[in-house]
Amino acid sequence: MNKNVVFTVCSVNYLDKAIVLMQSISDNISKIIFLADTKRSLDYDFGDIKIVFTEDIAIDKYHELAFKYSIIEFNTCVKPYIAMSLLQEFEKVIYLDPDTYVYSSLMPIIEELEGCSFLLTPHSFSSPDDDERPSDEDLLKFGVYNLGFFACKRDDNSIRALSWWNRKLLEQCFYEPGLGLGVDQKVAELIPVFFDGVEVSKNRGLNLAFWNLHERSISQNQEYYYINGDCRLVFVHFSSYMGPGIVAAKQTRFVEGDRPDFLELLDAYQAKLDSIGLELSPQERLYGYDYIDGYLITPLARRFYYHMKMAGHAPSNPFEDKDFLQLLKKKRLVIFGETASRHVNFNSISSQKSNIKIIAFLFRICLRILGPVRYFYFCRYINHITNTLNQADILIKNK
Repeated sequence: MNKNVVFTVCSVNYLDKAIVLMQSISDNISKIIFLADTKRSLDYDFGDIKIVFTEDIAIDKYHELAFKYSIIEFNTCVKPYIAMSLLQEFEKVIYLDPDTYVYSSLMPIIEELEGCSFLLTPHSFSSPDDDERPSDEDLLKFGVYNLGFFACKRDDNSIRALSWWNRKLLEQCFYEPGLGLGVDQKVAELIPVFFDGVEVSKNRGLNLAFWNLHERSISQNQEYYYINGDCRLVFVHFSSYMGPGIVAAKQTRFVEGDRPDFLELLDAYQAKLDSIGLELSPQERLYGYDYIDGYLITPLARRFYYHMKMAGHAPSNPFEDKDFLQLLKKKRLVIFGETASRHVNFNSISSQKSNIKIIAFLFRICLRILGPVRYFYFCRYINHITNTLNQADILIKNK
């Protein structure tokens, strides 16, 4: 039996990426895809790749988490629990995000774990010398370490770190950078401080992605790719993938056609995605926990449920509670027949220039009326109250 395992977590909409990830791994190592989604029939055979629905593992408050959290929040919140479960069977556990591709052996990671308990990688090792994004300020918001990768081994240090991380994510795995919450990632900055045996890998061949391309060049020598000419590339994280020709959506540093060394990898990655033959219809790719009895669960409905739970008035399984659905319909927090809107990022602002002008005009009026001192504190309050995690009185007040 293998002593080591690689796992990923995704919903059905990312299953093709997860399959490509696992097929890219050449090591003799166990491979498991955990699907954080509603169970459905998947009549595919991918050899030694095991597929497990998270419904089938004993995650505490499972349906509460699936309702409270968005797809990104839910996928990330279950990672430490799964890692702890796998450590009962395996000696070393590697997590990789589903949109990752492995180019050489993962044994350098296994070997690094011989000298530590828990392994992380930073987004980058240096500050980009420009005004583009992602910037240092972005990393301070979203997290120093990228948790698209972590590795751990079976010992007391790892179990303590994973247990603490799991407890935090069960309650606060929200994507709310304004409150210092960045799903599983931001809180993980505390792991190297709070726990022994945690190391930050200096291997620049790990976790190549758009956020560190400013410091890493890619070259090929025979069958392997190298970073900066001397470090073998282990894996690339194709985060914010847009297809061939574009480095990533959530960045402004590289325009279309920039970084041909990276775009070569993108072209090959797309070819792999096209070749696996996973033909899922748009309906099959829908995230199951976005819906309750045919109604779309809006982001505000999720926040409403969170506040109701904090007040002790919400069901443990809202997906099966008809009275709770009626309450959501009464408050117009669910929409029948709609599909979930696409996640927006900072690049989306450019498409809202006319609306931004109107908002800026209204704020100038507020400044004129309130004066500079009261306007300053008004903006502080706006920053607080516009976050839906701070809106318990607004969302659940009855009168």
